[in-house]
Amino acid sequence: MIETRNLESFGAEIAGIKISDHHDEDTIREIRSIWMEHGVVVFRDQGEISETDLVAFSRRFGELEIHIRAEYLSPENPEILYVSNIQDADRNKPIGILSDRE
Repeated sequence: MIETRNLESFGAEIAGIKISDHHDEDTIREIRSIWMEHGVVVFRDQGEISETDLVAFSRRFGELEIHIRAEYLSPENPEILYVSNIQDADRNKPIGILSDRE
């Protein structure tokens, strides 16, 4: 059984799950059930996680979409959209879609 904690404002935190690990179908079903019940799930303390691991884990929950703003997509994993308000100093260009510093 997966350990969860309700978050005050919304959603639930799922503890003890590393996104980069391989998970059996029962675990994925349980995560999906928690997600459907709470609407949002948070996985804290993931440490280093590769984009490839994130995409593979996410695909276990359905088909992934690719955003139309191609300039902010990961070159290796276009399913990942960079959301950031940080400017790339070398190119004087935003690295993510929040270029207005929202």
